[in-house]
Amino acid sequence: MKNKIMMTSLFVAVSCGLQADPISGTGFSADAIAEKEGLTPDDVTDYAGLARWVFAEEGSPSIDTTTATVAVPDSADRTFVTDFGTGFLLQPYDQSNILVSGDIFTLDSPAAYSDLQFLIFGIGGNSADNFQATVTFTDASTSLLIFTINDWQGSRDYNATDKIAIARRGAGGWNSYFGPGVFPREINFDLAEEDQSKPIQSIEFTLNDRLAVSAVNGTGSGPVVDLAITGLVYDQEGGSLTLTWRNTGAASYIVKYSTDLTNFDSDIGDGLTAAEDENPDEADTITLTFDLAEAGISASDRLFVRVEAED
Repeated sequence: MKNKIMMTSLFVAVSCGLQADPISGTGFSADAIAEKEGLTPDDVTDYAGLARWVFAEEGSPSIDTTTATVAVPDSADRTFVTDFGTGFLLQPYDQSNILVSGDIFTLDSPAAYSDLQFLIFGIGGNSADNFQATVTFTDASTSLLIFTINDWQGSRDYNATDKIAIARRGAGGWNSYFGPGVFPREINFDLAEEDQSKPIQSIEFTLNDRLAVSAVNGTGSGPVVDLAITGLVYDQEGGSLTLTWRNTGAASYIVKYSTDLTNFDSDIGDGLTAAEDENPDEADTITLTFDLAEAGISASDRLFVRVEAED
């Protein structure tokens, strides 16, 4: 017997908002990161705009941690996490990995964004309007983003992290002088409301005084769908529970349960995705059936369930 009401249930769900994620694209024109193995600072492309300084991979020899407390992440990961909690994905270190003045960053997949974040590596920036980004949308319209800070090297404003290790090219390989460290910056722009629905095609940079962009992030401006359970069917004889919830586009979901509405530490299933949906053509919702005995849930007069989005 299937029954929609014999199991007392509470439809509780956690909202799933959108977050800033790395944006992939092309246009990187210079190499400014020295790998810890195989290459020395002198082997890295000589980009005159950084006055022969390059950024050192974590684990590089002779990094003076008294003047620089962090380095570019290990090349196996390349995820640069800022003090604001933003995770930027750097380009591979054995190829061009920075965007310099005049470079055009072309998105691999044009998409609409509500905001943009830029990770800046540089050793100067003491002039007006020293960061400009011209955003071009797929409809050929543009928007100009401008940011100015008086002292990119010494000011603590907008720091992405503590000082980052830099190495001087032409000063003796890894025996180079690794200081003083400079502060990476994270710059955030909220796009105008009328631009948030327009897919971005490319971004052209105008950068003054030894600045470079190493990564671009953005928060997608697609519609936000509240996560909620929309259907529940309890098959008492079969010992199964069928749930339907809204598909918010999350990477995966976890279904948790409680018998007292207080402790939701146990789960019926995790790592659940739309690919497991019994009705894959109905993209707006996900429907899954769970064997309660298999999940270790004994018969109960009261069972509360909720669905949460997983990162």
